[in-house]
Amino acid sequence: MSQSQKSWYNELIKISENSPNYYPTKASHLRSVQALIADPYSQIHQLFIQEKGPLPKSKTFTTLSKDLAFYFSGCCPYEDFNPMPVGVILKIDNCYVSRALAWSTYENNAFFSNIKMTSFFTPGVHTVRIEPLNKNIIFDETSFINLTIIEF
Repeated sequence: MSQSQKSWYNELIKISENSPNYYPTKASHLRSVQALIADPYSQIHQLFIQEKGPLPKSKTFTTLSKDLAFYFSGCCPYEDFNPMPVGVILKIDNCYVSRALAWSTYENNAFFSNIKMTSFFTPGVHTVRIEPLNKNIIFDETSFINLTIIEF
């Protein structure tokens, strides 16, 4: 599913403004995102939009470019403080790409990634897989994942 450039950027701004303690996205980071999505040749794919349920999750997507940017985030239930971070690992074609994490507290069970850019993957069909960062954290029906891929 593709989303318009303006609505994707507005959603990122809304997330960072509504929860500044949990999404410490800096203005310079947002300007980088804005530059990517403002490019008329960029193609935006929203593979997971508040996708609920247990992990791991997989989907296929098709790219026309080898230059990709990834942004992903989510939330999982958490009852007690744990010295282990909560989050997910992003793999494409079974290759580690990045992770999104947060050190969970009583008030925070949200995790996010910085934008990850790569030219490693060739154009074509790919499989994205999101796995739990820690096997001790259980993703259930109240958990959700977001994943955006930008071709530039």
